[in-house]
Amino acid sequence: MHAIDVELAFTFKFHKGYGRGYARLLPDADGAFKALSVMMMLYDIAGHEESKTLPLRDDLTGVPGRSMQKELAAWVDEVQTKPHVLIVGAGQTGLQIAARMKAMQIPALVIERSARIGDQWRKRYPTLTLHTIKRHHTLLYQPYPTNWPEYTPKDKLADWLEQYASIQDLLVWTASELQPRPTYDFTNGTWNVSVRRGGTDVQLRPAHIVLATGTLGDAYMPDCPGRDIFHGEVLHSESFHGGADYAGKRVLVIGAGNTSIDICQDLVLNGAHSVTMIQRSSTCVMSRDLLSSFQRQTWADDRPLDIADFLAASWPIGLQKKLAIASQDAMWHLDKELHDKLRKGGLKLNMGPEGEGLYVLTLERFGGGSQLLTVDSFFKGRTKEAQTKSPMVAYKSKTESRQTGYLPITESNRTLLGDDVIHLAGDVYGLDAEGELKGSYRPTGHPGLWYGTGDFFVSRFYSKLLSKTSLIASLYVHTFPSNPSSMRNDPYADAIASYWVTQIASALQRADSEGFSQLFLPNGWLRDLLVFSGDTRALVGRDKIHSYLRDTLQDAQISNVGLSDDPHLLPRMYLITVMHTIHGDIVEFAFTFECLRGHGRGRTVLYLDQSTRTYSIASMMMMLSDIKRLAGGDEGNTQGSSAAWIKEVEVRPYVLIVGAGQTGLQLAARMKAMGIPALVIEHDARIGDHWRRRYPSLTLQTLRRYNTLLYQPYPPTWPEYIPKDLMADWLEHYTVKQGLVVWTESELQPHPVYDTISGTWDITILRNGQQTVKMRPSHIVITTGTVEEPYMPDCPGRELYQGQVLHSHTFTGGSNFSGKRVVVIGAGGSAVDICQDLTCNGAESHLNFSLRCIWTDDRPVDVADFVNAAARQPKCPHTGGTSVTALPSPPRTQWRHWTVEEIHKELYDKLRKGGFQLNMGPGGKGLGFPVLQKIGGWDAGAADLIADGTIQVKSGISPQRFTKTGLVFSDETELAADAIIFATGYQSITESVRGLLGDDISTLVGDVSGVDAEGEMKASYRPTGHPGLWFATGDFFVSRFYSKILALQIKARQLQLDSLWNAPSATTVTVFPTTVAPMDTLLVPPSNTSS
Repeated sequence: MHAIDVELAFTFKFHKGYGRGYARLLPDADGAFKALSVMMMLYDIAGHEESKTLPLRDDLTGVPGRSMQKELAAWVDEVQTKPHVLIVGAGQTGLQIAARMKAMQIPALVIERSARIGDQWRKRYPTLTLHTIKRHHTLLYQPYPTNWPEYTPKDKLADWLEQYASIQDLLVWTASELQPRPTYDFTNGTWNVSVRRGGTDVQLRPAHIVLATGTLGDAYMPDCPGRDIFHGEVLHSESFHGGADYAGKRVLVIGAGNTSIDICQDLVLNGAHSVTMIQRSSTCVMSRDLLSSFQRQTWADDRPLDIADFLAASWPIGLQKKLAIASQDAMWHLDKELHDKLRKGGLKLNMGPEGEGLYVLTLERFGGGSQLLTVDSFFKGRTKEAQTKSPMVAYKSKTESRQTGYLPITESNRTLLGDDVIHLAGDVYGLDAEGELKGSYRPTGHPGLWYGTGDFFVSRFYSKLLSKTSLIASLYVHTFPSNPSSMRNDPYADAIASYWVTQIASALQRADSEGFSQLFLPNGWLRDLLVFSGDTRALVGRDKIHSYLRDTLQDAQISNVGLSDDPHLLPRMYLITVMHTIHGDIVEFAFTFECLRGHGRGRTVLYLDQSTRTYSIASMMMMLSDIKRLAGGDEGNTQGSSAAWIKEVEVRPYVLIVGAGQTGLQLAARMKAMGIPALVIEHDARIGDHWRRRYPSLTLQTLRRYNTLLYQPYPPTWPEYIPKDLMADWLEHYTVKQGLVVWTESELQPHPVYDTISGTWDITILRNGQQTVKMRPSHIVITTGTVEEPYMPDCPGRELYQGQVLHSHTFTGGSNFSGKRVVVIGAGGSAVDICQDLTCNGAESHLNFSLRCIWTDDRPVDVADFVNAAARQPKCPHTGGTSVTALPSPPRTQWRHWTVEEIHKELYDKLRKGGFQLNMGPGGKGLGFPVLQKIGGWDAGAADLIADGTIQVKSGISPQRFTKTGLVFSDETELAADAIIFATGYQSITESVRGLLGDDISTLVGDVSGVDAEGEMKASYRPTGHPGLWFATGDFFVSRFYSKILALQIKARQLQLDSLWNAPSATTVTVFPTTVAPMDTLLVPPSNTSS
């Protein structure tokens, strides 16, 4: 057959809704292209588009009278009492169908006969792993952590399925079974079913039953005469729990499929005397590596999973079969070495009944039967030894043996559903004459009966088709429109970036600090993260850049500078049209380089002045990304923890991390990936308790992508703004999945002593309130945040007040204040949240006033972090949704103020109507920069409540003293209140550090919170002034990104590379100007002459 020359995807509309298509074209003899194959599929029903967010878990706190908890409870009640769909089986197929239906708001209840989700995997033999790559067997909406093993072990998968059901909020009844002979009411279109649950029969009337128990039914063993006279043990493979019980024994394994070979290998490894595998007839064999290579062509890491599934499904199986048969000789050749070894051991091989090979055969049979075998790399490596040194694994062709395995699902379901229903539904197993699934994900012949079968990809993709079937999807669906951002990509951006990167490379590689500094605007910025010094620095202006690099550039040994080939960091050009002080084009590009310490990457922003049409560098960041040529310096991204590793961490930790919040856990995960033994201690009884204690309506007020944890993304079905209890449980889940060593109910005792000779700390940890543990880590990292103890102003007369007084951190919900008058002191995020919660629970609240991009769904989080660390401007609708520039923290104050008032005009009008006084931050910078300097607040939907007076505001005044019935303010007005809640923030961590570490160390370290004169964090993720003492603070992005910066510094010390890090650190610098200075611009980079 000819090679396929053209492939194209297309979209269309038709009477049912929106569709997608994919075509493969070939030229005919005359050179005209003709379609080899075309797939067209219904993608969304018009008016009922699928939402990838969970509607009932979206943030409802800004909607008066609505409660997320109440709506969730209503949803759960509907699913459990009036499910529209009953799914039988909580394996990967049943769970993915349920997740898909939940995203479409179809009430679907899953029942599972096992006691726990995943038990069907747990009871299999210990060495079982999936034989497909992890991208192929990823679950819908929920990718595995990036450091997950390529071939998932069975127990790991079992636990992941259980977590999946929990994270996706699926309703699953375990230890529950559908009772035989359910009846279908053809008049009402519903089933009358009985589910045995915990010894009680529950009656349900779903409209649809989906059997998701697989294509294989009960275990099958051939009926061989004489079994009663055999003195040994006879069992089916599903009852095999490992080879340890068969050490020294002679074992016969009937069958030659994947299960057979896995069991044989496990028996050999556990010292069986001999292992003989009986092969009934020839077997189709493919190496796991070859199968994986085919899968990686489709499910590549850089291709979104839904696109990969779409491409895989676009290949008709009949066409794949023809292509495979035509390339049969090539397939034999690719696995020739393996096949020769297997034949030498007596195994008979085939390429399928028609020569289609294993890959297509698995599509035809879905892995059923003993004809299919993928052999992993271990077996290939052991074959020769097995045959030459000991009676390990031997193959014998025995025509008298019968095929074992499992009965087809059709027979297993006959007992459950009865002959009449099975007769209507027909055969489920395999493919029809057109190469489509016989009975799965399509009408079966019975109006209310459906089957879900197949591997992870099949159930992940075809669950959409099942859910979209009009009979099901016409009900219980909602529309969630999106607002995609627009961006102008200039075709000249790559050429401009290529030219400029050669100029940058030339200056850096010549160590020409003056020439390099002249490439910048007069007030341009250079940000250095461990490249030129052992610190994080930000330099503004040519003179400062030149001065800084004059003594460091030569030693940095920059080389191999080139444009980044990361597809998410390709050069881009943005048109800036709305700024009051700057008008021009921006070109952004990323580059890579090598330096003395290792590998690095950078990001540059060029500014084009419209009047002169000349470019200069507005900002540049250069960062060390990995330590070069040193074992253990790079991130290994390995999952799991051996007993030896855990012991080392608990007995001889190199790093002690204090605090198991998101910062401490992400830092521990980063260090684990870099081979740094790090022990985390947490004073709470459970990880996440600091979230669980907060008020019920608390949600994170930044985007889900922004709050993603290192290596482990949230399921895309999670709410955009994550509720606090969900966050608490995820932190606990994260600890387990990342294999982190965390001691809860443990506290570092005050005044640890540092030994300057050995470079270690002498510390004591109090565990469980009674056991003291001595340790000598080399480093202590404090990750308890920049704020510590709650702060309440000292107002006179508190003893007179007869109402309740509390701080926001002890507020546990508004239900206790129903009908009461409540005053909330403060106007930050917590104050507004508390007011909303109080009003939804019937309280009258007064607010006293005292004072949304980079993480897009199509951009990997690590790339977004890199872009933001290079210091981006948030996406703004007034600039076409583009990223305006990339500058370190201080210049954001110069670039932000122009549009803050305009963007938020509607919001600000509502707040002012309710009496809320506003400012745009110091210098009119908006919220973003104050958040970097101190803890800020965000609006989460309270503006309407303030505007209509539901939340009353007293503004521009401060509380002066308590009275018997309330508070007197600075304007001498009194406000009566039954309860007063102080949402007045927390004390700085600096004082807490003083109590823990002592005056000497605290004085040496100085202030920890905020930023220095260069705009860098004062003491976090950088040297503090005391050896072995570090701080890690900040939000999810900060700790996710800067954890690497800190881990690289500690790794260098672990590897005793201190000499590479003894470069100058920050000294006194001049604060940036508050206005934008005039910008000189250059058509081409100048030489070493002044412009």
